[in-house]
Amino acid sequence: MVFDKEHFETTHIAHVTVACFMQEADARRLYDELLDKLPLQLTVEINETPEIYPAAYYASDTNKIHSWGYNCKSEDWNTLREICVYHNCDFSPQAHTSIVYDIDPDIFRPKPIEGGSRTVKCDIRLVDIRSDFPVDWRIIM
Repeated sequence: MVFDKEHFETTHIAHVTVACFMQEADARRLYDELLDKLPLQLTVEINETPEIYPAAYYASDTNKIHSWGYNCKSEDWNTLREICVYHNCDFSPQAHTSIVYDIDPDIFRPKPIEGGSRTVKCDIRLVDIRSDFPVDWRIIM
């Protein structure tokens, strides 16, 4: 789910990952089903407290990229999980948004969100995140 970069300064697409580690055809089928069953835009509350997400965060993840960001909540998260369980993918174990990615987590300087938790509108999008370099990620649909 993609949101406006005005909310956080990132070098990559500002997003909350729903599912990843999919073949493109599987991802397209999931995207189509999500749009059939949910509105295009969902509301997400982003927690103000920063978190560190370790490399290999997902079950199929073998890269060495760590990130820091914020956990999120959405009234739609259980519905997203119920849909994703029937697809060949890694569903995000905790809704979150990553702000900075790097191989060396010692460089991170996580900071709380000024003004507290933030509510954002996210669009369901299909994004190519196959590169280990987040700056290379691209929106497909």
